[in-house]
Amino acid sequence: MTDQNSGNSTALERENQQLRRAVEELSVLNELSIAISSSRGTDEVIQTIIRRSIKAISAEQGVITMVGDDVSDPTKTLVRTMASSGDREAYSPDQNLLGWMYINRKPLVINDPANDNRFQGVAWNSSVRSLISVPLQVHSQLIGILTLYNKKRGGDFSAGDQRLLSILAGQSAQVIETARLYE
Repeated sequence: MTDQNSGNSTALERENQQLRRAVEELSVLNELSIAISSSRGTDEVIQTIIRRSIKAISAEQGVITMVGDDVSDPTKTLVRTMASSGDREAYSPDQNLLGWMYINRKPLVINDPANDNRFQGVAWNSSVRSLISVPLQVHSQLIGILTLYNKKRGGDFSAGDQRLLSILAGQSAQVIETARLYE
């Protein structure tokens, strides 16, 4: 009987954690929505998205890189906007990362950039310990990427971080595109 109670308790704890995480995700999305709705220009919208993403995922720095629809060079950077949670050297996505995202168009988590076999030979900035990058897409078209660098307190980015950042990117892409078109 004790083993059954222990098993039920463990299952209940897991379910409570999942519910807490879902409530936190909804709260983050609600806060982002409120903050974006009061923003006016594209730069302000992008800065808000980056700051909220850094806070939600607990990263040190973030950048949104907007790309063009130039067929001859689809990874040409149009705009790069960065925010940081402190005084840090500004990182920017490597062209290889932009190319990978253009080809794959799916979230990417790298918790050991120097040894990631997908990016062999890429010289990452030595202070980049980890990164998480997600596509910003509108109607299946890549308009940019959102990349966060270095999980705070030296941790690794998790599958939960990837899921939440993907949700944030999905909601943010259309808002950015609408702001760009409005301008």
